[in-house]
Formats: sequence, C-alpha cells, structure tokens
Amino acid sequence: MKSFHPLVLMVGAIGLGFVGAANSQDGLDRRVTYIEVASSATETAADLLRNYASSSSEAPGNQFVLALQRSGRSNHFVLVEVWDDEAAQRFNAEADENVAVFDVLGRLLITPLDIRLHYDLLSEGMSDVENEGVYVVTHIDVGPPSRDTAVELLNELVPASRSEAGNAGFDVWTTIDRSNHMTALEVWESAAVRNDHVTSLHTKNFRRRLSPH
Repeated sequence: MKSFHPLVLMVGAIGLGFVGAANSQDGLDRRVTYIEVASSATETAADLLRNYASSSSEAPGNQFVLALQRSGRSNHFVLVEVWDDEAAQRFNAEADENVAVFDVLGRLLITPLDIRLHYDLLSEGMSDVENEGVYVVTHIDVGPPSRDTAVELLNELVPASRSEAGNAGFDVWTTIDRSNHMTALEVWESAAVRNDHVTSLHTKNFRRRLSPH
C-alpha cells in the first residue's frame, strides 16, 4: 500500500521568515503543523499565522519558519518550522504573544492541530522566493517493507529536482513516529517552472517506480 499525493500547493507564503538553512544536524526540532479553520475565519487565521511566523523568525534558536496558505482551499494552512532543539521551540511557543496567537487560533479550528515531528532525510536548505513563488508540501506514505526502496528513489529524485531551473529548494524529512512516512518540501520560483518539474522525466520515473510499493 502506498500513497503519494500533494497535500498542499501554496502560491506565495504568508509571513515568510528564513534564518539560515535546515541542516542535517542531530537534535534539530523539525515540525510540520497542518491547520484547518472555518472558512469564515480564513483572514483572521492568516493574520495570526503571519504574525507568528514574523516573530518566530527572530526568536533565538530558529532555523526557519514558513507560514503557508493552501491554494484553492484558503482555510487550510501549514506551518513548517526548524529549531536548534526542542527547548528552543518550546521556549518560543510559551512566549506570551504566541500563547495568545494559538489561544485565538484554537477557537477557529475545525479539526485539532495536526503536528508532525521529523528527522532529516535529505536536506540542503531552501532559499526565499518572490511573491509568485510556489511552495509545495507533499506527504509520502509507503508500506514499511518498501521504505528503503522509497528512500533510494528519493535519493535520485531530489538531486535531479534541485538542479532544475527555477528550483529554490527540495528537502525531504522522515516523521519520527513512522519512518515510512515522509514529508517533501519544495520551493519553486514560479508555477510555470514547477509545472515543468511535474512533467520532467525524473519526476515521472519516480512516480512510476514508486507506484508498485
């Protein structure tokens, strides 16, 4: 049983803050948080997350933070964060202004926050892009026996994708609790170059070869 499907296709980031790059150092706190709010609360949630990303990008121990809004389903959001360690993340989360942000956000949620912690798998860091940039968060789920095969295929796909014109980052993380679940993080300078990537030979080969698993 396999699943490979883009969860989030973002056009432009709200409150984008890059500080350094995500390295493959042990001990880094890597987390992806999926957020769904009521449609009527979309603008409020966007403002809250923009403020959180802006303040967190300046917080001690922050590597980077992305606040993203889903294209086509604007009441869906994703936070992507990397911290020096869990203590730095917790210290930031417990700051009064951030407690207030998530207190208000919590009242807008349709479903509870979906927080996924990760180890690094293939990280090289991501660059900032202009407003027309596209950010993609993809969940990759394969059967446990096929995990090594999926990693082998990703080791081919990721370098080839990074070398494409218009790519500003392509990292893959593994969830801590299930190593056969992975998150791919892509940054592209425009929707056009991302579409070129989707139809590239190495992307098609990756999907074809992953399908049996």
